[in-house]
Amino acid sequence: MSLNLIQSVYTLTHSLEKDIRFSYFWVRCARLLSVTLFYVHCAGCVYYLLADRYPHQGKTWIGTLFPNFKEISFGVRYTSAMYWSITTMTTVGYGDLHAVNTVEMIFIIFYMLFNLGLTAYLIGNMTNLVVEGTRRTMEFRNSIEMASNFVNRNRLPSRLKEHILAYMCLRFKAESLNQQHLIEQLPKSICKSICQQLFLPTVEKVYLFKGVSKETLVVLVAKMKAEYIPPKEDVIIQNDTPDEVYIIVSGEIEIIDCEMDVERIVGTLHCGSMFGEVGALCCKNQNFTYRTRTLSQLLKLKTSVLQEAMNFKQEDSMVIVKNFLQERELSHKITIEGSPEKEVPTLIEEKDQSFNWKHSIELDFARVNIYKGHPVARKQASCDDPGKLIRLPHSMEELKKLAGEKFGFDARKAVLTNEEGSEIDSIDVIRDNDKIYFS
Repeated sequence: MSLNLIQSVYTLTHSLEKDIRFSYFWVRCARLLSVTLFYVHCAGCVYYLLADRYPHQGKTWIGTLFPNFKEISFGVRYTSAMYWSITTMTTVGYGDLHAVNTVEMIFIIFYMLFNLGLTAYLIGNMTNLVVEGTRRTMEFRNSIEMASNFVNRNRLPSRLKEHILAYMCLRFKAESLNQQHLIEQLPKSICKSICQQLFLPTVEKVYLFKGVSKETLVVLVAKMKAEYIPPKEDVIIQNDTPDEVYIIVSGEIEIIDCEMDVERIVGTLHCGSMFGEVGALCCKNQNFTYRTRTLSQLLKLKTSVLQEAMNFKQEDSMVIVKNFLQERELSHKITIEGSPEKEVPTLIEEKDQSFNWKHSIELDFARVNIYKGHPVARKQASCDDPGKLIRLPHSMEELKKLAGEKFGFDARKAVLTNEEGSEIDSIDVIRDNDKIYFS
């Protein structure tokens, strides 16, 4: 009966330790206290049993204090046994209750030896509980101290020091917010459902993905990673080519133009906005620096993943490119000499034709220099007439017409060559910053 009760208590405390409704610290403390009390109770009872069964009552540990101890109340006898057990276990040992006969001495020897293991067990568990509660704080303080020493030793600027310390403070305070580590531990099916629940509504509102099929969006969302970024942190640096695009779930992002070490804020992005897509789709360096203004949660998507999704489904690729070009026309329109005012091209292709989204974007952003005359003839005549910088049209006919207007001649039958003199017969081979000669 007693063993079954002990087993039931052990099972109960073991299950309570794993129950998140209860504090692990207090459940563990209660369990250690219960073990200690049970151990003290058993030792006291056995010690009294030895005295009770000994032939000479006066030659026992309790008989020296109470000659007729069997006649006194149970409470006094139990209290005396507990008093002896606790003082012995805690190594206090006042000496008022001590072993008298050989049997008691042998029992006390084994009792004190066992106390060594129990005491080490209790101290070790209590130490772990206390240290675990302060471990993160100690690691944070050590990290801050190491970072400060690193900054001072290398004489880094104060702004960079504030940047480093702000990031480390956020990482300490927001460890519970960063959910990516938890998500990655779960099966892929569960991760996919979680990402859809958390991020799909936000992604559907992003301009680039409006009208895209849910099938493609689900694939993209499943491969996105969420991350909290501290304030004043550069997410994308100007003139860099990022390998990720970002979607703002919460917070604000500043768009900063850096010229000659002078920073100028040109705009602010809010929840539902996207940045980094220009570098991803056009393979171009970023024109601005994107820096967090407040604590921001961002969704990161690898450029390769986005391009794979666009190559997989032609219809969605056309929609994404159309959304991208429309957004560029509205908010980032480039004014170049000779660039005709035009509508966003209609991206309607026949079902049996392949849609090259990369080429469509390149045409929209490509800028070329045009010159009159053959490159060899110009070099022989030492011609230094400046050319014209124009935005590349979408067809050879439009390019020739534009060149004729710029140079004042009929260029419809002109031959187009590159800088080496090779003839150009297709608009598809012309790239950004090429030099084209009309002769």
